[in-house]
Parts: sequence; C-alpha cells; structure tokens
Amino acid sequence: MAACPKCSGTEMRHTLVAGSLPANSCYRCKGVLVSLVAYRDWRERSGVAARLNSNPDSATKVADTKDALLCGKCQHVMTKFRVSADTENRIDFCLSCDEVWLDSGEWELIEALVGSGELAKITTQPWQYRVMTDSIERMELTRLKEDFGDSFDKVVELGKVLDGHPARLEILAYLSGKSR
Repeated sequence: MAACPKCSGTEMRHTLVAGSLPANSCYRCKGVLVSLVAYRDWRERSGVAARLNSNPDSATKVADTKDALLCGKCQHVMTKFRVSADTENRIDFCLSCDEVWLDSGEWELIEALVGSGELAKITTQPWQYRVMTDSIERMELTRLKEDFGDSFDKVVELGKVLDGHPARLEILAYLSGKSR
C-alpha cells in the first residue's frame, strides 16, 4: 500500500476518481495518488475526450502543496508541473514510477481548466512551454494596462483597426512622427 506524500506516511486507501479511475487516497488530507498507466487505460476505456482550457472561470481556488514531496510508492522526490497559466497550482509527478499526486480538489481544478483527458499531457515539455508563454503574455498585458491606464481600451481598439489595414505601416509612421 502507498503512503501519503503529504501526510508523512499515512497509509492510503484504494479509491475511484471520476467514477471509475483507480487511485489511492489519503483519508487525512483528501489528496489522491494516480498512476498515469492506470489513467491512460481509464481514458481509453471510458472514452474521455481530450479538451483544452474548457472554462477557467469555473475553476475554484484549491490549496496547493508548496513543499517538495516524496512519492508515496518509491520515495523519490516528485517534480512539480504547473497546470495552467490560470492558476498557480502544480501537480506533483514521480518520474520514477509514473505517479501523479493531486492535492484535495485538484482533480476538479484540472477538469475545469484542462479536462481530465489531458492530465498526462501536463507533464510534457510542450504543455509546460505553453503554460510559460501564456503566463508571460498575461504579465505583459497587465504591464500594458498599468502603463496605458484609462487609454488601454482605446489602444486595443486602435490595434484592431490597424490589423490587416492596407495602410497600416503608413498610419503607424504618421502616428510615430506625431509623437515627436
């Protein structure tokens, strides 16, 4: 039987996630340890469709373990992978035995943000690259909103007018010359 990575050795019990996905859960912290091998089999058997970023607005705040965790099966240090740019939550993944630790409520968070059909992809380089670029874009947007203040919406509208406009470069040159 696996030990809870979060509760320092509390023995976990067999459970089912999403109705039929086998996992181990901790009665104390309510987290679950999911085998990605079992997950992939469950996904194929249940016909769970993969979907991307379904509805970030429906995601609720979920407490996330910030500390490094040891895998409940093999005791190797688990690697943290960010779920999406919409949340700071990170899933803990054991590279040694292919197990994922989900804190209490993180399965529901993954459902809301990325869909259960995408759980295994969160640990891939392309997924993490997309999370990073999405985060950078959001930080840049926040910076621009602060810099432009009340004029931000007007700048966005001007950008929409310029997109694909046949005289785009001339308009930009004109506006650039007006600022001198």
